[in-house]
Amino acid sequence: MRPAVSLPTTPGYVPVDQSAGRVHQARPLPATNRSVPTRAQRRQGARTPAPEPRAPHAAQTGRVLRAAWAASFGATLLISRPLWLTARDYPHVPVIPGLPQPPEPLAQLLFWAAVLALAASALATRGLSIRPDRPIAVVLAITALWAGLDQTRWQPYMLTYVIAGVGLLMAAQPAARPSWAMAPLQLAPVRESARSSRQPPPGMAGRTLHPTKSPAYLRHPRVPPRETLTRAAKRDRRRATRALRRSSLRTIYQAARA
Repeated sequence: MRPAVSLPTTPGYVPVDQSAGRVHQARPLPATNRSVPTRAQRRQGARTPAPEPRAPHAAQTGRVLRAAWAASFGATLLISRPLWLTARDYPHVPVIPGLPQPPEPLAQLLFWAAVLALAASALATRGLSIRPDRPIAVVLAITALWAGLDQTRWQPYMLTYVIAGVGLLMAAQPAARPSWAMAPLQLAPVRESARSSRQPPPGMAGRTLHPTKSPAYLRHPRVPPRETLTRAAKRDRRRATRALRRSSLRTIYQAARA
């Protein structure tokens, strides 16, 4: 009696008959039972990166941020209402000289359209069938029109609201990645830092407070570099530094009292 012959199993095949004296036969599994991806699926997976998983509270956080942005922006518009209208006590400063301003009814319509769009962005949910990115885009478009018509509307807080609106607009997109959607908000502190470093305090325009540019510093003789100084020269330099510090503080105090 011949021993039974059996071949090693092959992935994707099942044995048909393993009786004694017969060679191992197999048939392929049906295509519905295979987990091997098709060529189109492999090509699509290679081209499209895996989306970043969203946190469960990402939608709730987005609604809170939109509501806070809309409330603060809307309150600012209502407080500074004459700035956004055509009829006001102070003149306009157009970006392009000779650019006409919109008539007063149209200016009122733009103002209240921006306020209503802010309210819609705060209340936008899927249950109300309102996409949050559309009212935000309307607000940004009206703000860009305002900024192009008058330079006095280029206020620091407006730029902060615009930067925050761009971030919220990116976060409201269906394929947005939460890790970089609010990245434009990093420009707000950079803008404020650059503005505070270039704009002098009130009442100090035209005056310099830098110690190296004060008149007391200019009266002192120039001192050679530290590596070529002798002991006596170092002593004189310390005295000159103390005198410079006292004179600079005196200059700052007098300028503040003026």
